[in-house]
Amino acid sequence: MTTTQDVVPIRRALISMYDKSGLEEFLKRLDPKARKIEIISSGGTAKEIRRLGYDAMDVSQYTGYPESPGGLVKTLHPKVHGGILLDPRDDKQAAYITEQNIELIDLVAVNLYPFKDEVQKFMTPSTTPPKTYDDVREQIDIGGPAMVRSAAKNFRRVAILVNWSDASRINTSGAEATTTLEDRFELMKNAFGHTAEYDGTIVNFWSALISPKRVRDFYLEGK
Repeated sequence: MTTTQDVVPIRRALISMYDKSGLEEFLKRLDPKARKIEIISSGGTAKEIRRLGYDAMDVSQYTGYPESPGGLVKTLHPKVHGGILLDPRDDKQAAYITEQNIELIDLVAVNLYPFKDEVQKFMTPSTTPPKTYDDVREQIDIGGPAMVRSAAKNFRRVAILVNWSDASRINTSGAEATTTLEDRFELMKNAFGHTAEYDGTIVNFWSALISPKRVRDFYLEGK
């Protein structure tokens, strides 16, 4: 049985944010080059991190597995979730980490795009469903919520950041960026709230399709 570590240094961070408004300020505070923090990222976030002058390893490079067409599968990989969920102080998990060449991830910074706002773009008029099932399907994030939940579940070791307003809970006053158990606990609660709100928005959208006939027509039209 593993024990809980109070202060955890951040040596590797996975960053994938829809809302990038606080990214530049956060990277300045994190100062990954000076603190030798490895950044893993993907898509638009990775491009923005590099544009801001910081290094970022693509998720596909980290996993050794190419991203699928359309970006449907990129972070759903054992090296990603193993790096978040596993604990090296557990002997069996430590052996698995070594055998599978898994790098531990100490910070996950992920927020999810506003499903309602994105789907609304396809509504013509706003009281009807999007034109096809594929329109809305593309707006349902799988990898993002999975990473958020993995990190929140393992708050004993991993910090999960879903709101830029919570960035102050990452201690950057010393030679290392660190998090305390108390801060990780608070970040965990916010993270589960974030995914609950996201899932609730999806449920509300589907519930707004008034009748089974409309649902049936909607699916058929998208095929």
